[in-house]
Amino acid sequence: LSLEQWSRALPLLTGLHEIVPHDADVLHELAACQAQLGMYDDAMKSAEKFRELGSKTHRAMLLIGSIHLKRGNKAAALKAWEEIAAHDPEYRD
Repeated sequence: LSLEQWSRALPLLTGLHEIVPHDADVLHELAACQAQLGMYDDAMKSAEKFRELGSKTHRAMLLIGSIHLKRGNKAAALKAWEEIAAHDPEYRD
């Protein structure tokens, strides 16, 4: 991931996700990788699973907004980011 070799990272992340399907970090990285590869529907599904875990909701909404922005849906991105601001106006990420 740090080398931005998304197509090489995807199978590794997919395999990790099969082993630990409820790992927040794996879901976050999987969604980000999928989005970088233009797999926006898959990225959104992974990001939503990440959000459903509930432990890192702000980070999930930031990711969801970023995926919407990559898709060109600025209104949906803003809505996701407004949800962060509504719950924690001091959030700085």
